[in-house]
Amino acid sequence: LLQWTAIADALRRSDHIYNFWGIAPEGAKRHPFRGVTLFKTGFGGKMLELTHCMDVPLSPLYHATRAFEYVRKWRRGF
Repeated sequence: LLQWTAIADALRRSDHIYNFWGIAPEGAKRHPFRGVTLFKTGFGGKMLELTHCMDVPLSPLYHATRAFEYVRKWRRGF
């Protein structure tokens, strides 16, 4: 309901772009976002390359959690 309301508001403002965030890399058949990507492109969605989000470390623990996320991502294979 939240997404639908945001899309309806964007249409009322005549916005031509609505950012759903994130899709699977092109050609990635086993990526966890594959189904989401099919949904988003299924009704005419197109990939638009935007500036990626950035993390600003506010705590020394950031580097430890970032390392953990990196290893977890590496083990998953994407």
